Amino acid sequence: MHFSNKSRFADLTLIDVTDLPEVQLNDLVILLGRDGQVSITAEEVAKTIGSLSYEITCGISSRVPRIYSHL
Repeated sequence: MHFSNKSRFADLTLIDVTDLPEVQLNDLVILLGRDGQVSITAEEVAKTIGSLSYEITCGISSRVPRIYSHL
């Protein structure tokens, strides 16, 4: 085995659902966007972590699929 500090892909997001007993394996997760009447924006995420909305959206790799819809 060869270990290196270089990574071809370093996209990783961990979401702690420890305190959410209703969460099940393979549940759909919406990190940004809308699900029915509930939505979360980049601005809301940024405010929660003390960042700026453009840092949230620019930090999502181009390898992450985007689904655009007009609701």
